[in-house]
Amino acid sequence: MVVPVWPKKFAREEILRTPFTFPHGVMYTVLRRAVAPSRFGSMDGDHGDYSPVGQIGPCNEIRSTKSDTTGEAQAGSPRLSITLGIPIGSDVQKGDRLRAPDGEEFDVEGIPEVPKNPFTGWTPRMHVGLTRTRFEGGDA
Repeated sequence: MVVPVWPKKFAREEILRTPFTFPHGVMYTVLRRAVAPSRFGSMDGDHGDYSPVGQIGPCNEIRSTKSDTTGEAQAGSPRLSITLGIPIGSDVQKGDRLRAPDGEEFDVEGIPEVPKNPFTGWTPRMHVGLTRTRFEGGDA
């Protein structure tokens, strides 16, 4: 029986604190609206078009499609959801859009999560939920 031995060069704790890297991951462009005072005096980001503020990645993505029969979508139109693993410290906020390399844009749902292992404190990636609804017979 062979017992694995950690190399002296890297301590086990250093390896656990090292973030994941994906050499073949996907790069996304972050799009954000300008923040300006509203007519009621509050600052919000609902003014104007989205403009690029930077890139994040390399990212890993998990895609799923559901048929959405409620809300703003037409009955039976497929809803594409992506859970995106992004590097720690990436500048992504609720309300942003992310543009994939193929030019498709997705809305950020909610606040990005930073999962942490309760035993080791290891935080490998941030997770952000993205959605895109496609209406039958066209792009939306």
